[in-house]
Amino acid sequence: MRRWPYSISELAAMAVSGLFTAFGLVTGLVWPALFFGACLAIFALSPVLRKYTPERPKESVEFDDTMVRRRRVNGTVEAITWDELDAIDIVTTDEGPYVDDVFFVLIGRDPSRGCAISNEAKGFPLLLARLQGLPGFDNGAVIRAMTTAVNARFVVWRRPD
Repeated sequence: MRRWPYSISELAAMAVSGLFTAFGLVTGLVWPALFFGACLAIFALSPVLRKYTPERPKESVEFDDTMVRRRRVNGTVEAITWDELDAIDIVTTDEGPYVDDVFFVLIGRDPSRGCAISNEAKGFPLLLARLQGLPGFDNGAVIRAMTTAVNARFVVWRRPD
């Protein structure tokens, strides 16, 4: 079965744009007719535009019972074992929303060991579920971090002494 190439929101936007274009043409209002006609054309061509827009490669994160590994787009790997893990912070930047701007920083006992994982990384939702199972994990800090748009650092978890 073939999938319809438009989402519900795109169909709604095309319907509204079509109505305003027709209204502009009927009433002789040139600028609204041109603007909403252009919007209608862009929405109508969106499946074609999506087809020719290359998807940006994503980094990935994977984990097992012994370690967490971040694979960067350039092929380098950062890793930390669960036994080494001493702290988790979230670092946010003011560079979003079109670039990754939320990073979970897994810090080892030796501060030179760890990895920074974007919340946009492939496989991250599964890792987040695992991290949330750590005793004392602060979901409130995660929510605060996800709702900020400035450069900040949030303490999410510390290994109990």
